[in-house]
Amino acid sequence: MSRYIKDYSVPKDAASLQSLVNSFMVREGFKVFYYKGETIWKKGYGLFTAPQFMKTVVSEKTVHVEAWIKFALLPGVYYGEMGIEGFVGLIPKKMLKKKIEELVMQIYQ
Repeated sequence: MSRYIKDYSVPKDAASLQSLVNSFMVREGFKVFYYKGETIWKKGYGLFTAPQFMKTVVSEKTVHVEAWIKFALLPGVYYGEMGIEGFVGLIPKKMLKKKIEELVMQIYQ
């Protein structure tokens, strides 16, 4: 399965939205990570569960969110992307889906 991808329209300016997204991601334990030339957010290292990845792009009145997990062959050695639906990797997918829902609640408050 491919990445979860969705745009959320929010009646807020880009600076406020970016600050909100950054604060949420840091508070939830995500760290900035560079992946294939993109700046994304990453949580976990794959020792006990699949690492979670989110990409957020904020613009005026819009937050673009992409989310996926990867399986780790070894710590720091990942392969394949999976979205947040489906049975394989169910627990980390549920955890990531919950984080997306919490982020969306935050941006609409």
